[in-house]
Amino acid sequence: MPKRDIYHFEIRTALEKDGWTITSYAIAFSEIEPDRKVILAVPLNAYELFFQKIAIQRVLEVKNVAVVVVDTEQKTVQSWIR
Repeated sequence: MPKRDIYHFEIRTALEKDGWTITSYAIAFSEIEPDRKVILAVPLNAYELFFQKIAIQRVLEVKNVAVVVVDTEQKTVQSWIR
């Protein structure tokens, strides 16, 4: 299993507060459940510094990537993109 990043628990808590049920992301990528949609969870500070760039926005659009922006200090969902 991949190593969790430093924001794992904050993002998980924010999504659960928002009503989500979190399952193993390894299952989401498997052939067993190909219908699952993968959503990229991004800390607010990273979104503000990096994800506002036009090139990044274009990649997310072309690849049809859904993004959830999370305030890791407050452990809350700030916004959904796509």
